[in-house]
Amino acid sequence: MEIELLYTGDCAHYKLARRLIHDTLKSLKLNCPLKKVEIKTVEDAKTHLFGGSPTVRIDGEDVEPETVRAAGLT
Repeated sequence: MEIELLYTGDCAHYKLARRLIHDTLKSLKLNCPLKKVEIKTVEDAKTHLFGGSPTVRIDGEDVEPETVRAAGLT
């Protein structure tokens, strides 16, 4: 399983999302690395199809697909 956390540096919710992911993995006794991807530019956002910060994906699928909008720094 691949878990990604995409975020912007000024995101107020990034650290909470990271903690929730780690706590969930621990409670499920899963040893799965978390790939953190900081989105710094509009080009990064386009490359990663970044819809907003924070974004959590499991095996490439957004955990909240209804929130995905156009790629950008949001």
